[in-house]
Amino acid sequence: LRHVGNLDRDKANHERYATYFNIPAWHTVELDDGIWRSETYLADANLVHSDDKVRADSLKVLLQQYAVFARKESAPASPALTRAAIQTIAQSAPGSIPARAAQRYAADMERLGAKVGLLPAHGDLSGQNVFVCGGQPWIIDWDTAGQDQPMFYDPLYLILREAELGRP
Repeated sequence: LRHVGNLDRDKANHERYATYFNIPAWHTVELDDGIWRSETYLADANLVHSDDKVRADSLKVLLQQYAVFARKESAPASPALTRAAIQTIAQSAPGSIPARAAQRYAADMERLGAKVGLLPAHGDLSGQNVFVCGGQPWIIDWDTAGQDQPMFYDPLYLILREAELGRP
């Protein structure tokens, strides 16, 4: 994976998240066209290709790890972030069901947004980014991680994305 100019950020993200989650080690490789990041190969299957019991057990472990992460790393809520999200929904998809719901429940969403803490997020946590090796879930693809999102962003993204794709 090419990450020219992002290696320092990637290293900081790796060190921070590896405190809480199983993340494969990586190293840099210098090739003719620059420095590339190389992750350790994970031999077993990702969640997409795992049976229901493995998926349920892995989710339980991930949620336990996430709870520890949230206790240690959470930041105060940001009502401005909630307002910006509501505006983005309205501008990006005017007239859509999410835009209508955001408009109708904006005050409720803002009250909730003022109470929910923030955490640095993986950003696109899905079954393709979770491998199960030795019975433990390992999360890959941290190259865009770090942006603060409302607490539970990653677990909800994982659950909703898997449900959307019809995977229990």
